[in-house]
Amino acid sequence: MSNFKSIGLGVRGLRPPEIVVVIIAVFMSILISLICKLDDGARPLSWTLTRQALLTLRVTTGKPGQSTRRNIALLGCAARRRGCRGGQLKAKQKQKPESSQIPVITGNRRNFSHIDNTRNAERDYRHRTLRRIHPQPTRTLSDAVDSKMQSPLGIPSLYVLNAAALSKPGAVDHLAADLKSYGAAIAVITETYFKSKHTDNIISIDGYRLHRRDRAGRKGGGVATYVLLSLRSMRWTPSVTRHSALEIDWVCVEDGRMFVAAVFHPPRPTYKPEELLCYIESCVAEISHDYPLAEIVIAGDFNQLADQDVIECTGLTQVVYQPTRGKVFVSNPDIYSAIHAVTSVVRSDHKAVVCLP
Repeated sequence: MSNFKSIGLGVRGLRPPEIVVVIIAVFMSILISLICKLDDGARPLSWTLTRQALLTLRVTTGKPGQSTRRNIALLGCAARRRGCRGGQLKAKQKQKPESSQIPVITGNRRNFSHIDNTRNAERDYRHRTLRRIHPQPTRTLSDAVDSKMQSPLGIPSLYVLNAAALSKPGAVDHLAADLKSYGAAIAVITETYFKSKHTDNIISIDGYRLHRRDRAGRKGGGVATYVLLSLRSMRWTPSVTRHSALEIDWVCVEDGRMFVAAVFHPPRPTYKPEELLCYIESCVAEISHDYPLAEIVIAGDFNQLADQDVIECTGLTQVVYQPTRGKVFVSNPDIYSAIHAVTSVVRSDHKAVVCLP
């Protein structure tokens, strides 16, 4: 009777649907107890509910109210509520053996403590492959300029520049300052833009002899060679016929000791590139036949003409490897010991090349 009184006290304050659930639960418990008493010796009945069935009942019943939860707690049916954090009740993880623990990285330096003494001993007996290199004093551009303009072997220094119109105001004066600054004995200038109206006395430089070949029939282009007056120089004309559009001019220096060619190959030529290559090949062959001991230098701006094509036709060597459009092909790569790409005083979008013996 006391149980029924406690149930009656718990039912107070419940809503009708919740009362029905409680009554059904009480009825089922009474029915199960009666069946167990009638069937002596038999095993008590039990219910088995799947997870999906429990989740379905949980959705349909809804969340109980505060008074319902309080009544369930008074009946002793509610479990102890556990907070969000475990605190001191949190189970401690079992200590794993040291062999399976992951080491903590505290720095980027390699730890060589695990290397045993045997490996250290083997490493000490390895043959060393490094060799000590004694630094050699290098020859800078300023040191080379301070030396003579001509080497003891008689090789004059060389200056190559695409002036991008040497006819502009003040360009010749700027070029003269460059030649004096770098001590150039021979200067090869391309894209001079000289015409018949530009007389030699206007574009000449004191102390130098001018050899020029202007472009005919079109604007722009043209090549010029400035040679020191102390060096005997004259224009050399090969026996092979030259195409009228080719912009190339040969100069013989010191009575055939050196032959210098100033070349400008425009980006859009009116001739075929093969014609220029064939002409240069014929000139080099003629010089090699008539002057076997002469040094051959071909310098200028070749634009899209590949260096390999010139090398295959002439057998010369290209000695300029700095980022510039100026190229220098020589028959003997040892005549110049210092080659530099420098910024010229002349206003141009090209760099100048200085070759010093």
